[in-house]
Amino acid sequence: MPFDYDKGHDPSLLSGAKFRNQGGVPTWGVCRADVRNAIRPGDLVVFFAAGHKRQFPIHYYFTGFATVSRKIRQSAIWLPDEFAVYGQYRNPLIRPRGGGFERSEPGRTPKDWHKDRLWRIVDRKRHDRRGIRSDQAGEFLSAGVECAANHVLFQSHYGHTWPSERASAGAG
Repeated sequence: MPFDYDKGHDPSLLSGAKFRNQGGVPTWGVCRADVRNAIRPGDLVVFFAAGHKRQFPIHYYFTGFATVSRKIRQSAIWLPDEFAVYGQYRNPLIRPRGGGFERSEPGRTPKDWHKDRLWRIVDRKRHDRRGIRSDQAGEFLSAGVECAANHVLFQSHYGHTWPSERASAGAG
């Protein structure tokens, strides 16, 4: 393919295919927090990816579409329940450590981590951007900063999400 299928591993279309036998579905939890905060269950989202080469004009490619099933807090991924499979995905921005959470982007090297990663997942109605520092990740939940319910879980069945299980059966 002439582009990164899901650059930065978000949306996690490929992880959704890889973990579907464990109950996983495609998720979206890093890019475009403004859109993730606004969408609701039943909404259709269409994804495009930019070409990987720095060329002009920039070429964009259709990568898929998905229907929103529900939205959860990214911190819920780490609870021992129905969302635990998403801790194996490549798009979480935090992971548990001690009594709180630390920054983590398993699909990227630390030098490529998003500088505003916490702002992408916090409840923006309760927090001001100036009060959210990127080095605050170690204990941000115990410090009173709460994740927003903006980690999107998509429907997995054919006709509501593409690439679907049929189209991505060989994804890794």
